[in-house]
Amino acid sequence: MNDACHSKVALRIGNTIGELTRVVAFVEEFGRRHGLPEHAVNNLNLCLDELLSNTISYGYDGADPRVISLTLSLDGGYLAAEIEDDARPFDPRRRTPLPAARDIASRPIGGLGLRFVNALMEVIDYRFSDGYNRTTLKQSLQPPAAVRTRGPMVTIAEEHKGAVTIVDINGRLDNNTAKSFEEKLTGLFKAGRNRVVVDLKNLIYISSAGCRALLVAGRLAEKSEGQLALCNLPADVLRVFDLGGLTDSFAIYPSREEGLAKLA
Repeated sequence: MNDACHSKVALRIGNTIGELTRVVAFVEEFGRRHGLPEHAVNNLNLCLDELLSNTISYGYDGADPRVISLTLSLDGGYLAAEIEDDARPFDPRRRTPLPAARDIASRPIGGLGLRFVNALMEVIDYRFSDGYNRTTLKQSLQPPAAVRTRGPMVTIAEEHKGAVTIVDINGRLDNNTAKSFEEKLTGLFKAGRNRVVVDLKNLIYISSAGCRALLVAGRLAEKSEGQLALCNLPADVLRVFDLGGLTDSFAIYPSREEGLAKLA
């Protein structure tokens, strides 16, 4: 924290994916301190996960330690984040078209992150000067009709109902948690548990990494002549699916009971 009233705070992280857990905690602490609405905190964390993971994974040559700076502030009716890094120049305002193919077998696995960022943030500003990328994101503090509460990073539970496996996920699916989720789902299909319902009722938010995990599992389900269904999508998660053109790629049901009935 870098000033007396804490209305502007800064964090420096290294260029490893594991550092993104510090970013989540940093943004949530700022939100708690100022009583910010949950949707603003969650949307900003989702977009920071997308941009910072992209910088860390693709922005640098070699594995030398680097420093990325993140500053949070309140700017009128907005929660603002400023990212500064010395990675190769990258303007996040570029828009990516939705894939023409909606079925899981044909559509590409990646390419959703920038689409999410450009759709969720009210303001995105970018400039490259003196060897540094400087990106500013602004998220409105106006509350939506429904508000989600914060939860754990991720917990995954498994339950068997005859030949159908139910996977409950609680928390966030981002670049730090999506891999374990993907391994859970693909492990089920590889083990012959090839009828799976994923209950997303307690999912706080999903990034492109989480969407990728679902697409990978969906492809494996098709290859094993199995079925993957989703149920209980919260409104904010469904919005991300709509933005990514994913709603036509999965069997989605309004309740666990309906999903079970379809796969039983």
